[in-house]
Amino acid sequence: MKKILKNSAKTLSSDLACEFIRAKKIKQDDILSLSEVYLNEENAKLIGKNKGKYVTLDTSAVIEGREEYYNRIASAIKNELKKLVVGNTILVVGLGNYKLEADSLGSKTCSMLNVTRKIVDSEFCVCSVTPGVIGATGIESFEVVKGVCKTVEPSTIIVVDSLCAGSVSRLLTSFQISNAGIVPGSGVENHRMELSSRTLGVNVISLGVPTVVYMSTIIKEYSGIPGERNIVVSPKDIDFMIKDCSIIIANAINSLFLTQ
Repeated sequence: MKKILKNSAKTLSSDLACEFIRAKKIKQDDILSLSEVYLNEENAKLIGKNKGKYVTLDTSAVIEGREEYYNRIASAIKNELKKLVVGNTILVVGLGNYKLEADSLGSKTCSMLNVTRKIVDSEFCVCSVTPGVIGATGIESFEVVKGVCKTVEPSTIIVVDSLCAGSVSRLLTSFQISNAGIVPGSGVENHRMELSSRTLGVNVISLGVPTVVYMSTIIKEYSGIPGERNIVVSPKDIDFMIKDCSIIIANAINSLFLTQ
């Protein structure tokens, strides 16, 4: 299916590739749908993202509090991760500021992981790190991860982070999985050093959920009038939704290494 460029980086602030390029549907049922976008070099440059595969799982289960579907969502995420993970030494990186609910997805996910690096005879070596944000630590997340890599020597890095949406309907309803790495803060125009296979020399998978949107995006959606990108907002129940998304992602990662 031919991909059609829908928006440009100049008019849309979003970490989701599917909001720029028309995605190919993989699977859809009553509670979740899967779609994928592959960015070639030309399209990646046009929208300011890295070349690679971006899979998006869309579901309303979290915002509707339908916990009975969480295991299904976790299983779908696990299946996509399984296609991208290589080797058996896995480092999970939880990005973001744990003191801000909307930015705490990474740290909350890491707190629920079954780490196995110090367990004797464990088939998979799983460990995690939450580098924090440079405003609190004075250290770039990239620098922390690069240093940890020298000790752990992971075969795959899974980076979990909160994302920015380009549409209100995407808030807490989309899980994006990609082999293109991630540039922390890029969705809110606070670009940090890139975490990718190119910069780290290791297979890198990014996994995120949009938790914030620009106020200007909301105004434009409802009035058609563009505004300045100077205020970022999140849903009022963001604390509960972040917790549920963290549980889903942690379960997906934990089950990945139980069933391979």
